[in-house]
Parts: sequence; structure tokens; C-alpha cells
Amino acid sequence: TAMMSKQDDKFIKSFSESSLLKSYISNYITERSGEAISHHGSFVIALSGGSMPKLLSDLAERSEIEWDKIFVLFAEKDVRNNSVIVLTFFLLMF
Repeated sequence: TAMMSKQDDKFIKSFSESSLLKSYISNYITERSGEAISHHGSFVIALSGGSMPKLLSDLAERSEIEWDKIFVLFAEKDVRNNSVIVLTFFLLMF
């Protein structure tokens, strides 16, 4: 189950299992991307490396996502060379 606390209209969520987090993130991005595309014509998301690509793997199976209207930016804090960005991209694709 997810634990949630609210502070000044900001939510902090804590999940007891990574599968719950993965499901929440997939649902959240699906909903937010749909809203953004409906209102603005596109959706932009910045992704870091690490475990994030694995958490987003369920998104590839979502037929309701309009991928041709989504822009993915890579926001890696430890970039020393392009190999980190290439690895993140590879993990997202497979």
C-alpha cells in the first residue's frame, strides 16, 4: 500500500513495494500526458537514469499514450560523457 502525506499542497508518497511504485508512475504519467496533450498539444518529460527506466517500462504497453506528441529529455546529474545518456536511452527502449 502507499502512504501519503500532504504539506502545502505537495504530496509525498511512499510505497512498500517497487511494483506499486511502478504502477503508480505509469498511471500518473499516462494521465498527465493525456491532460497536457489535450490542453497544449504535447507533453514534455525529463528522465534521469538509474532505476527510472525500469520503473517506466510499463508505459510502452499503454496504447492510450500518444507517443508522437511526447518529448523525452534526459536529465542526468552525473554526466561525464555521452555513455550515461546512451545507456539511459537504451534502457528505455528495451
